[in-house]
Amino acid sequence: MKEIGAMLKAAREEKGLSLSDLQMATKIRYQQLEAMEAGDFHKLPGEVYVRGFLINYAKHVGLDEEQVLAQYNARKKQEAAEETDHEAEAETEGTASFGGTVKRQTPVGTDRGQKKANLLVMASVGLVLVVGVAVGRYFTQKPTAGPVTDDTPVVVAEGAAEAAGAAPESAAVSAENSGQTGTEGQEGDQGTAGTVEPAAVLPADKGRLVVEASEVVWLGLYRLPSRDLIFEGTLSPGERREWLLTADVSLRIGNAGGLRMIYEGQDLGELGYSGQVITKVITVD
Repeated sequence: MKEIGAMLKAAREEKGLSLSDLQMATKIRYQQLEAMEAGDFHKLPGEVYVRGFLINYAKHVGLDEEQVLAQYNARKKQEAAEETDHEAEAETEGTASFGGTVKRQTPVGTDRGQKKANLLVMASVGLVLVVGVAVGRYFTQKPTAGPVTDDTPVVVAEGAAEAAGAAPESAAVSAENSGQTGTEGQEGDQGTAGTVEPAAVLPADKGRLVVEASEVVWLGLYRLPSRDLIFEGTLSPGERREWLLTADVSLRIGNAGGLRMIYEGQDLGELGYSGQVITKVITVD
């Protein structure tokens, strides 16, 4: 992976870009850019992020995105094969050659030690899962600040009056989905579960933004003009989220062809093609 990181760094320097310049252009955090250029891709959040970051980075430094991904995949397979070979060599340690035959030296208590090792592995996996769920909930419920892109606003039609009972705020407010998920609908939903039917703009739709994923999509939602982070994460197919907006927002979409967006009851139509990275700005009237 060091070779890929060196290639990325060389392309950036050839373009005359600093890491700060690239951070502003790609919206990838400075520390993550450093990890990529060092070849430490294991420090990034996960494979979905790694592939998205590589495409975004390559595009901004003039590299062929498909070639960069192909080199990354090839190197990853090579490292996996090397790790398998290393494990195979480790298994042969502790064996002895005698009389032309090879006899494995089985230490006393091996079965008991193996059982303990298996229990430790299972406990470690369980701990990782628990920590992962906790971290996911933390970032979903308490997002931190993050940068956004100032693209030309996509101004949607003005909605009706403020929804009854919705207290106005000075920034965009995330609304709970009332227990709904992308695959389960509640009583009173129109159409099949997990779908959103376009509807006329009603008072209850004022400022309401609904997104629904049909493919795996990375999504970032940011408050304008303060550029505070509202949401960042990966949506699975069928997953649906809602927010009640009271200020302008910017959306960074990592797979435009896999996301449907409805604002104030209006379907915003086709956002782009599958795999396209775009930015949309919604202006709240």
